[in-house]
Amino acid sequence: MVILLRSSLRSLQLHRQLIVNCTRRTIRSIGTLSDNSVTIGDITVENPPIGTAPHLTPRLPLRLDFQNIENSIPPCHLSHLRWMLQKDLVLQQDFLLLGLPNLARERRQLILLYASLLGREIEYVSLSKDTSEADLKQRKEVTNNGTIYTNQAPVRAAINGRLLVLDGLEKAERNVLPTLNNLLENRELPLDDGTMLLSPDVRGEHPGGIPVHPDFRVAALGTIAEDDGTIALDPPLRSRFQARLASPVDVGDMFVTASAMSNGLLDTDTLKYLMKTVGGVSGGVSLDLIHNAVRYLEQYQDNITPRAALNAHGIGLGGEMIETDDIVAPFEVKTVTTAPKMNRS
Repeated sequence: MVILLRSSLRSLQLHRQLIVNCTRRTIRSIGTLSDNSVTIGDITVENPPIGTAPHLTPRLPLRLDFQNIENSIPPCHLSHLRWMLQKDLVLQQDFLLLGLPNLARERRQLILLYASLLGREIEYVSLSKDTSEADLKQRKEVTNNGTIYTNQAPVRAAINGRLLVLDGLEKAERNVLPTLNNLLENRELPLDDGTMLLSPDVRGEHPGGIPVHPDFRVAALGTIAEDDGTIALDPPLRSRFQARLASPVDVGDMFVTASAMSNGLLDTDTLKYLMKTVGGVSGGVSLDLIHNAVRYLEQYQDNITPRAALNAHGIGLGGEMIETDDIVAPFEVKTVTTAPKMNRS
Protein backbone atom coordinates (compact mmCIF):
# COMPACT_ATOMS: atom_id res chain seq x y z
CA MET A 1 0.00 0.00 0.00
CA VAL A 2 1.40 3.41 -0.98
CA ILE A 3 0.40 6.64 0.69
CA LEU A 4 1.43 10.09 -0.47
CA LEU A 5 0.13 12.95 1.61
CA ARG A 6 0.51 16.62 0.79
CA SER A 7 0.23 19.02 3.68
CA SER A 8 -0.27 22.79 3.78
CA LEU A 9 0.94 24.20 7.05
CA ARG A 10 0.84 28.00 7.12
CA SER A 11 0.82 28.83 3.43
CA LEU A 12 -0.48 26.99 0.42
CA GLN A 13 2.84 27.76 -1.23
CA LEU A 14 4.64 25.44 1.20
CA HIS A 15 3.78 21.89 0.21
CA ARG A 16 5.39 18.89 1.81
CA GLN A 17 4.77 15.64 0.00
CA LEU A 18 5.40 12.34 1.66
CA ILE A 19 5.60 8.84 0.24
CA VAL A 20 4.82 6.01 2.61
CA ASN A 21 5.14 2.29 1.89
CA CYS A 22 3.06 0.28 4.30
CA THR A 23 1.39 -3.00 4.99
CA ARG A 24 -2.06 -3.26 6.54
CA ARG A 25 -0.78 -2.55 10.03
CA THR A 26 2.60 -0.81 9.67
CA ILE A 27 4.21 1.84 7.50
CA ARG A 28 7.75 0.88 6.68
CA SER A 29 9.45 3.87 5.08
CA ILE A 30 8.96 7.52 4.28
CA GLY A 31 10.47 9.88 1.73
CA THR A 32 9.89 13.16 -0.08
CA LEU A 33 8.69 13.68 -3.66
CA SER A 34 8.72 16.82 -5.78
CA ASP A 35 5.60 16.36 -7.94
CA ASN A 36 2.10 17.64 -7.17
CA SER A 37 0.29 14.32 -6.92
CA VAL A 38 -1.46 12.98 -3.85
CA THR A 39 -1.74 9.25 -3.20
CA ILE A 40 -3.49 7.50 -0.35
CA GLY A 41 -3.50 3.74 -0.67
CA ASP A 42 -4.21 2.91 -4.30
CA ILE A 43 -5.91 6.26 -5.04
CA THR A 44 -3.80 8.89 -6.81
CA VAL A 45 -4.86 12.43 -7.72
CA GLU A 46 -2.71 14.63 -9.94
CA ASN A 47 -2.59 18.35 -9.15
CA PRO A 48 -5.29 18.58 -6.47
CA PRO A 49 -6.99 21.97 -6.13
CA ILE A 50 -5.14 24.82 -4.45
CA GLY A 51 -7.21 27.69 -3.10
CA THR A 52 -6.42 31.35 -2.55
CA ALA A 53 -7.28 31.66 1.16
CA PRO A 54 -4.68 29.81 3.28
CA HIS A 55 -6.43 30.82 6.51
CA LEU A 56 -9.34 28.53 5.55
CA THR A 57 -7.09 25.47 5.38
CA PRO A 58 -7.02 23.61 8.73
CA ARG A 59 -3.66 23.27 10.41
CA LEU A 60 -2.15 19.86 10.89
CA PRO A 61 -2.23 18.50 14.46
CA LEU A 62 0.85 19.75 16.30
CA ARG A 63 1.83 16.27 17.45
CA LEU A 64 1.36 14.49 14.13
CA ASP A 65 4.82 13.04 13.50
CA PHE A 66 5.45 12.35 9.79
CA GLN A 67 8.61 10.45 10.65
CA ASN A 68 6.45 8.07 12.72
CA ILE A 69 3.21 8.37 10.75
CA GLU A 70 2.53 4.62 10.89
CA ASN A 71 1.87 4.94 14.62
CA SER A 72 0.41 8.46 14.66
CA ILE A 73 -2.63 7.58 12.50
CA PRO A 74 -4.46 4.26 13.06
CA PRO A 75 -5.08 2.04 10.00
CA CYS A 76 -8.86 2.60 10.11
CA HIS A 77 -8.34 6.37 9.87
CA LEU A 78 -6.00 5.91 6.92
CA SER A 79 -8.77 3.90 5.27
CA HIS A 80 -11.24 6.74 5.88
CA LEU A 81 -8.79 9.25 4.39
CA ARG A 82 -8.39 7.09 1.28
CA TRP A 83 -12.17 6.84 0.90
CA MET A 84 -12.63 10.60 1.26
CA LEU A 85 -9.95 11.28 -1.35
CA GLN A 86 -11.65 8.89 -3.76
CA LYS A 87 -15.09 10.44 -3.30
CA ASP A 88 -13.90 14.04 -3.28
CA LEU A 89 -11.40 14.32 -6.12
CA VAL A 90 -11.73 11.11 -8.16
CA LEU A 91 -15.45 10.38 -8.33
CA GLN A 92 -16.39 13.99 -7.48
CA GLN A 93 -19.21 12.92 -5.17
CA ASP A 94 -20.55 14.45 -1.96
CA PHE A 95 -19.94 12.15 1.01
CA LEU A 96 -21.27 11.50 4.50
CA LEU A 97 -19.41 10.16 7.56
CA LEU A 98 -21.67 8.39 10.06
CA GLY A 99 -20.99 7.18 13.58
CA LEU A 100 -22.01 7.00 17.22
CA PRO A 101 -22.68 10.15 19.29
CA ASN A 102 -19.52 9.70 21.38
CA LEU A 103 -17.37 9.79 18.24
CA ALA A 104 -18.74 13.03 16.78
CA ARG A 105 -15.52 14.85 17.68
CA GLU A 106 -13.41 12.15 16.02
CA ARG A 107 -15.37 12.35 12.76
CA ARG A 108 -14.94 16.12 12.76
CA GLN A 109 -11.20 15.72 13.32
CA LEU A 110 -11.02 13.26 10.41
CA ILE A 111 -12.55 15.77 8.01
CA LEU A 112 -10.18 18.49 9.21
CA LEU A 113 -7.19 16.14 8.94
CA TYR A 114 -8.15 15.27 5.37
CA ALA A 115 -8.48 18.94 4.44
CA SER A 116 -5.16 19.86 6.07
CA LEU A 117 -3.24 17.04 4.38
CA LEU A 118 -4.49 18.05 0.95
CA GLY A 119 -4.51 21.80 1.51
CA ARG A 120 -8.26 21.93 0.94
CA GLU A 121 -10.03 25.11 2.02
CA ILE A 122 -13.17 24.45 4.04
CA GLU A 123 -16.36 26.26 5.01
CA TYR A 124 -18.16 24.98 8.09
CA VAL A 125 -21.86 24.95 9.01
CA SER A 126 -23.19 23.43 12.24
CA LEU A 127 -26.79 22.45 11.51
CA SER A 128 -29.46 22.67 14.20
CA LYS A 129 -33.21 23.09 14.50
CA ASP A 130 -32.65 26.87 14.44
CA THR A 131 -30.77 26.85 11.11
CA SER A 132 -32.67 28.91 8.54
CA GLU A 133 -32.38 29.51 4.81
CA ALA A 134 -30.53 32.76 5.50
CA ASP A 135 -27.79 30.74 7.22
CA LEU A 136 -27.31 28.73 4.04
CA LYS A 137 -27.71 31.49 1.45
CA GLN A 138 -27.28 35.19 2.22
CA ARG A 139 -27.76 37.52 5.16
CA LYS A 140 -28.87 41.11 4.85
CA GLU A 141 -26.51 43.38 6.77
CA VAL A 142 -26.55 47.10 7.50
CA THR A 143 -23.47 49.17 6.64
CA ASN A 144 -22.65 52.86 6.53
CA ASN A 145 -23.70 52.95 2.87
CA GLY A 146 -26.97 51.10 3.31
CA THR A 147 -27.77 47.40 3.28
CA ILE A 148 -25.86 44.62 1.56
CA TYR A 149 -26.28 40.88 1.12
CA THR A 150 -23.44 38.82 2.57
CA ASN A 151 -22.78 35.32 1.24
CA GLN A 152 -22.87 32.57 3.84
CA ALA A 153 -20.62 29.52 4.04
CA PRO A 154 -22.41 27.28 1.45
CA VAL A 155 -22.44 30.08 -1.14
CA ARG A 156 -18.78 30.97 -0.54
CA ALA A 157 -17.79 27.31 -0.81
CA ALA A 158 -19.75 26.82 -4.05
CA ILE A 159 -18.27 29.91 -5.73
CA ASN A 160 -14.65 29.29 -4.68
CA GLY A 161 -14.52 25.50 -4.99
CA ARG A 162 -14.09 24.75 -1.30
CA LEU A 163 -15.07 21.77 0.84
CA LEU A 164 -18.35 22.52 2.64
CA VAL A 165 -18.65 20.69 5.97
CA LEU A 166 -22.24 20.18 7.14
CA ASP A 167 -22.04 19.05 10.77
CA GLY A 168 -25.13 17.37 12.25
CA LEU A 169 -26.97 16.51 9.03
CA GLU A 170 -29.70 14.66 10.94
CA LYS A 171 -30.66 17.94 12.66
CA ALA A 172 -31.64 19.71 9.43
CA GLU A 173 -35.25 20.93 9.64
CA ARG A 174 -37.77 20.66 6.83
CA ASN A 175 -37.62 24.38 6.10
CA VAL A 176 -34.02 24.08 4.86
CA LEU A 177 -34.30 20.70 3.10
CA PRO A 178 -35.34 22.18 -0.29
CA THR A 179 -32.31 24.48 -0.19
CA LEU A 180 -29.92 21.64 0.66
CA ASN A 181 -31.42 19.24 -1.87
CA ASN A 182 -31.25 21.80 -4.68
CA LEU A 183 -27.61 22.63 -3.92
CA LEU A 184 -26.60 18.98 -3.59
CA GLU A 185 -28.46 17.53 -6.56
CA ASN A 186 -28.51 20.30 -9.16
CA ARG A 187 -25.74 22.61 -7.91
CA GLU A 188 -28.29 25.42 -8.15
CA LEU A 189 -29.34 27.97 -5.55
CA PRO A 190 -31.40 31.18 -5.97
CA LEU A 191 -30.01 33.99 -3.83
CA ASP A 192 -31.78 36.86 -2.09
CA ASP A 193 -29.87 39.55 -4.00
CA GLY A 194 -31.44 38.40 -7.27
CA THR A 195 -28.52 36.32 -8.51
CA MET A 196 -28.41 32.53 -8.76
CA LEU A 197 -25.83 29.83 -8.39
CA LEU A 198 -25.84 27.57 -11.43
CA SER A 199 -24.11 24.37 -12.43
CA PRO A 200 -21.44 25.00 -15.10
CA ASP A 201 -23.36 22.62 -17.38
CA VAL A 202 -26.40 24.91 -17.61
CA ARG A 203 -24.79 28.32 -17.15
CA GLY A 204 -24.91 28.93 -20.90
CA GLU A 205 -28.70 29.04 -20.70
CA HIS A 206 -28.57 31.72 -17.99
CA PRO A 207 -25.68 34.13 -18.73
CA GLY A 208 -26.41 36.14 -15.59
CA GLY A 209 -25.94 33.21 -13.23
CA ILE A 210 -22.92 32.59 -11.01
CA PRO A 211 -21.19 29.31 -11.92
CA VAL A 212 -20.58 26.75 -9.18
CA HIS A 213 -16.88 25.83 -9.08
CA PRO A 214 -16.19 22.26 -10.26
CA ASP A 215 -14.05 21.59 -7.15
CA PHE A 216 -16.97 22.38 -4.81
CA ARG A 217 -17.85 19.38 -2.66
CA VAL A 218 -20.00 18.72 0.40
CA ALA A 219 -18.72 16.61 3.31
CA ALA A 220 -21.49 15.89 5.82
CA LEU A 221 -21.28 14.48 9.34
CA GLY A 222 -24.16 12.51 10.84
CA THR A 223 -24.90 10.67 14.08
CA ILE A 224 -26.62 7.29 14.19
CA ALA A 225 -28.83 6.07 17.03
CA GLU A 226 -26.86 4.13 19.62
CA ASP A 227 -29.55 1.47 20.09
CA ASP A 228 -30.39 0.42 16.51
CA GLY A 229 -27.69 2.12 14.41
CA THR A 230 -30.13 4.09 12.23
CA ILE A 231 -30.21 7.77 11.29
CA ALA A 232 -33.32 9.86 10.73
CA LEU A 233 -32.73 11.53 7.38
CA ASP A 234 -35.16 12.72 4.76
CA PRO A 235 -35.01 10.10 1.92
CA PRO A 236 -34.22 12.63 -0.86
CA LEU A 237 -31.46 14.14 1.26
CA ARG A 238 -30.05 10.73 2.13
CA SER A 239 -29.83 9.77 -1.54
CA ARG A 240 -27.54 12.73 -2.28
CA PHE A 241 -24.58 11.29 -0.37
CA GLN A 242 -22.19 8.36 -0.47
CA ALA A 243 -22.05 7.26 3.18
CA ARG A 244 -19.43 5.50 5.29
CA LEU A 245 -19.56 4.30 8.91
CA ALA A 246 -16.67 5.47 11.10
CA SER A 247 -16.45 2.81 13.82
CA PRO A 248 -14.49 3.15 17.09
CA VAL A 249 -10.73 2.65 16.86
CA ASP A 250 -9.50 -0.78 17.94
CA VAL A 251 -7.98 -0.86 21.45
CA GLY A 252 -4.68 -2.15 20.09
CA ASP A 253 -4.45 0.74 17.62
CA MET A 254 -5.35 3.14 20.44
CA PHE A 255 -2.36 1.88 22.41
CA VAL A 256 0.01 2.31 19.45
CA THR A 257 -1.14 5.84 18.60
CA ALA A 258 -1.25 6.95 22.26
CA SER A 259 2.35 5.76 22.69
CA ALA A 260 3.43 7.64 19.56
CA MET A 261 1.62 10.87 20.44
CA SER A 262 2.79 10.94 24.06
CA ASN A 263 6.05 12.31 25.45
CA GLY A 264 7.21 8.85 26.57
CA LEU A 265 6.87 9.60 30.29
CA LEU A 266 4.39 6.80 31.11
CA ASP A 267 5.30 3.14 31.52
CA THR A 268 3.71 0.41 29.42
CA ASP A 269 1.52 -0.92 32.24
CA THR A 270 -0.06 2.50 32.80
CA LEU A 271 -0.83 2.88 29.10
CA LYS A 272 -2.30 -0.62 29.00
CA TYR A 273 -4.54 0.22 31.95
CA LEU A 274 -5.73 3.40 30.25
CA MET A 275 -6.54 1.59 27.00
CA LYS A 276 -8.28 -1.27 28.82
CA THR A 277 -10.49 1.23 30.65
CA VAL A 278 -11.26 3.13 27.45
CA GLY A 279 -12.12 -0.11 25.67
CA GLY A 280 -14.88 -0.75 28.20
CA VAL A 281 -16.67 2.55 27.55
CA SER A 282 -19.95 2.00 25.75
CA GLY A 283 -20.24 3.85 22.43
CA GLY A 284 -16.50 4.37 21.98
CA VAL A 285 -14.21 7.28 22.82
CA SER A 286 -12.72 9.89 20.51
CA LEU A 287 -9.04 9.23 19.83
CA ASP A 288 -8.23 12.90 20.35
CA LEU A 289 -9.67 12.78 23.89
CA ILE A 290 -7.51 9.75 24.67
CA HIS A 291 -4.37 11.57 23.51
CA ASN A 292 -5.29 14.59 25.63
CA ALA A 293 -5.86 12.37 28.69
CA VAL A 294 -2.47 10.68 28.20
CA ARG A 295 -0.64 14.02 27.96
CA TYR A 296 -2.56 15.32 30.99
CA LEU A 297 -1.51 12.29 33.03
CA GLU A 298 2.10 12.76 31.93
CA GLN A 299 2.04 16.31 33.20
CA TYR A 300 0.45 15.52 36.56
CA GLN A 301 1.29 11.85 37.12
CA ASP A 302 2.73 12.61 40.58
CA ASN A 303 -0.56 14.15 41.69
CA ILE A 304 -3.39 12.11 40.16
CA THR A 305 -4.27 8.54 39.26
CA PRO A 306 -4.78 7.30 35.67
CA ARG A 307 -8.52 7.03 36.34
CA ALA A 308 -8.61 10.71 37.32
CA ALA A 309 -6.93 11.70 34.05
CA LEU A 310 -9.62 9.87 32.10
CA ASN A 311 -12.46 11.30 34.17
CA ALA A 312 -11.10 14.81 33.74
CA HIS A 313 -11.66 14.42 29.99
CA GLY A 314 -15.12 12.92 30.28
CA ILE A 315 -13.93 9.34 29.78
CA GLY A 316 -15.50 7.06 32.37
CA LEU A 317 -17.45 3.83 32.52
CA GLY A 318 -20.32 5.54 34.30
CA GLY A 319 -19.62 9.22 33.74
CA GLU A 320 -17.77 9.48 37.08
CA MET A 321 -16.21 12.71 38.22
CA ILE A 322 -12.83 13.08 39.92
CA GLU A 323 -13.04 11.92 43.53
CA THR A 324 -10.87 12.69 46.55
CA ASP A 325 -9.22 9.26 46.39
CA ASP A 326 -8.06 10.00 42.84
CA ILE A 327 -5.72 12.74 44.10
CA VAL A 328 -2.35 11.24 45.03
CA ALA A 329 -0.73 14.48 46.16
CA PRO A 330 -2.01 18.05 46.41
CA PHE A 331 -1.32 20.35 43.48
CA GLU A 332 1.06 23.23 44.01
CA VAL A 333 -0.69 26.46 44.89
CA LYS A 334 1.25 29.64 44.30
CA THR A 335 0.46 32.52 46.60
CA VAL A 336 0.63 36.00 45.22
CA THR A 337 1.55 38.79 47.62
CA THR A 338 0.15 42.21 46.93
CA ALA A 339 1.53 45.52 48.07
CA PRO A 340 -0.41 47.20 50.92
CA LYS A 341 -2.83 49.88 49.84
CA MET A 342 -1.80 53.47 50.48
CA ASN A 343 -3.94 55.47 52.85
CA ARG A 344 -4.99 58.57 50.91
CA SER A 345 -6.65 60.32 53.84
